[in-house]
Amino acid sequence: MFNKKIKLPAFTLSELLIAIGIVGIIAAMSIPSLMENLNKRLLSAQIKNFIGNIQQLANDQLTIKQSRNLADTDFDDVEKLLSDKNFQIAKTCKNGTAQSECWKVGKTVGTGDNAVYISTYKFLDGANASPDERLTIILKNGAIISYKKESGDLSDGDSLFGYFDVDVNGNDKPNKIGRDFYSFRITKKGRIMGTKNADGTAAKCKSNDALSCIDLLLNSNWVMEY
Repeated sequence: MFNKKIKLPAFTLSELLIAIGIVGIIAAMSIPSLMENLNKRLLSAQIKNFIGNIQQLANDQLTIKQSRNLADTDFDDVEKLLSDKNFQIAKTCKNGTAQSECWKVGKTVGTGDNAVYISTYKFLDGANASPDERLTIILKNGAIISYKKESGDLSDGDSLFGYFDVDVNGNDKPNKIGRDFYSFRITKKGRIMGTKNADGTAAKCKSNDALSCIDLLLNSNWVMEY
């Protein structure tokens, strides 16, 4: 038998460098998108978990009080609800100090005609946003929560009862409505919802309505498609 040497094709150094450059360009283009998607999944999981905890708290309160109405529970009293009884609290900020001490919403730079307000919180379109000034708590895991009573009849016989603002990762960025900050409602029967008619749109979520962002997540099985 004769041994015949087979000459395998080889790449020159220039060809290898070109190939490595192409791979680097593709990676540079795709990594930001991958990171954004991963971050969306993380933030979506955090708000899903938080709302699940609020739902469980409401269910437990209704069971303990043997009631079908949150009016018989701690949800009827803001101070009782936002207490150590129901949450692991690291800090409490009263109405009048919540925006500056808990939410840290922003500051005014300059004076007179040159004064410019720089907001910490933004809508997805870049417009300034600001959580309401009311009793607020920071949890030991860093999440920031405020709550207020609300009223209003719904078409299904239920009625609005409470309104939450939450930043799931606290003062850490991105501090954007629809990413780490959300608003949502709870009804008298303990149902979580966003807008009254569950008609939130991506346009509203991006520009002026945090409740629409929750509608979008609830209707997309917690996938941030916006």
